[in-house]
Order: sequence, then C-alpha cells, then structure tokens
Amino acid sequence: MILGLWRPKRVRLFIKPYCPWCHRATRWLNGRGVEFVKTVDVISDEAAYDEMIRLSGQELAPVI
Repeated sequence: MILGLWRPKRVRLFIKPYCPWCHRATRWLNGRGVEFVKTVDVISDEAAYDEMIRLSGQELAPVI
C-alpha cells in the first residue's frame, strides 16, 4: 500500500518531454515506489494527447 491507500493496478503517466513538472512527477512516483506501466509522450502521439484530454479534462501535463 502507498501511504495507507490502495495501490492502482495500472498507472500511466502522460507527459510533455520538455515539461519540468512532468520530470518532477516521474521522480515523485519513482521515489515512492509507484510502478507505472507506461510514460506517454503526448507531444509525439496525437491520439495520446486526445486521450489525456478525454480522461482528465485538461490539456496540461503531467496527468497521472
């Protein structure tokens, strides 16, 4: 368990490669032992960008 919470079965991290907050989110997840299935670059993958917006309702990254 993470901080007394349940551990998600599948975590994806939607990022923009040049985004410092995205790098910080990656370090935060790694530092807490959160295993994520995939890091998704929404700049190089338009379908992933659309999915990020659909799931989160926002255009800003990172989205976990």
